[in-house]
Amino acid sequence: MTATLAVHVLGAVDEITGADWLTVTRGRGFYSSSRWLRFIEDDPWHDVWYLAVRDDERLLGVLPVYLPTGPQQAAVDTFYDPGAVFVEPSGAGDPARWRPALVAGGRAGYETELLLRPDLDAGTRREVLAALVARLRKLAKVWGVDATAFMYLTPDAARELAPVLGAQPLLTTASSAVPLAGCTTFDDYLNRLGGHRRRRVRHEIVDFDRSGLTIREARLSDSVGLLAPLLTEHHGRYGLTDSHEMLAAHLGKHAEHLDDLARVLLCQDGDRTVGALLAYEWEDGWYARAVGLADGLRGAYFNLVYYAPIRMAVERGAGRYVVGPSTIGAKVKRGAVLEPRFSLLDGTDRVVADIGRLSAGWNEQQRKEWDERLRQIGHEAGTETWPVA
Repeated sequence: MTATLAVHVLGAVDEITGADWLTVTRGRGFYSSSRWLRFIEDDPWHDVWYLAVRDDERLLGVLPVYLPTGPQQAAVDTFYDPGAVFVEPSGAGDPARWRPALVAGGRAGYETELLLRPDLDAGTRREVLAALVARLRKLAKVWGVDATAFMYLTPDAARELAPVLGAQPLLTTASSAVPLAGCTTFDDYLNRLGGHRRRRVRHEIVDFDRSGLTIREARLSDSVGLLAPLLTEHHGRYGLTDSHEMLAAHLGKHAEHLDDLARVLLCQDGDRTVGALLAYEWEDGWYARAVGLADGLRGAYFNLVYYAPIRMAVERGAGRYVVGPSTIGAKVKRGAVLEPRFSLLDGTDRVVADIGRLSAGWNEQQRKEWDERLRQIGHEAGTETWPVA
């Protein structure tokens, strides 16, 4: 590449034109879109920057960067805290050395992709990434931050970024998505399941229909008051400490920025709302974002979280339904395909020894644990099918 690269530090999505955003996000998922990034930018408990690389004429790449600034983050933010995800469970060092950490790339959604022009050749892509990494390290130094983390990278993103950063990809989790491309009816989806599983799903749908419960669609802006208490109760069952007030405010921001993309399904017991799913429709995908269900309604859960939204997604031409990590067994049994996620860690001399200790044994241990988990749910393929960058 002969043109000079310039890296600009921007403070808002809207400092980049919509046309420029399309050049680096076209074909990417919802969590890479400017719509989602604008919503995330409105979080008062994080400072946000966008590192934008340009040559003489074009935007070549963008890297969002986040720095926690207060104690009131949602409990789910711990999943993007490298101290909580890596250092504390591994015993590789003092988690306090990793807080606060600059989080680069994605901060929600478990799907971090690289935002680069797709028409760049391999050499130029590497130059652009090197410029972004250099500016990121300078930003960390200015703010006195020791640790930097790229969390939940897709395999392709991890493979390309790792040599530029000089870091080993760390297997972090597996997300999942139900492939729906080619399905024109709900039966098309069912027919992709094995015979036993297909019969089980039909049985669960019949049981739900006989229960007297119903599922209806609603606007997010009309449903915040119904969603918040259900999510609070649901999060509490999984050990998360988000308050009703925090979740209500958070959902209100969702409605403010993303109401037209939101798909809310409410599970009704007569006039009483006993469950809710928040999903987003973006291009050819549906993305399950949040679910809340009153205790003791396990059968309703599968209909609310899988069968009803899959039916709607198929009817609207979606190519996949992204259901994320956790409860992998339930997802695989309903047709989801696992997608490994990797993280890359970087930092100053204060954390480099921690990174070295982590890198020595983390992936081997994670693969053993995941292979056992996959064996228990009867998954045919182990982690040997998961690419490591």
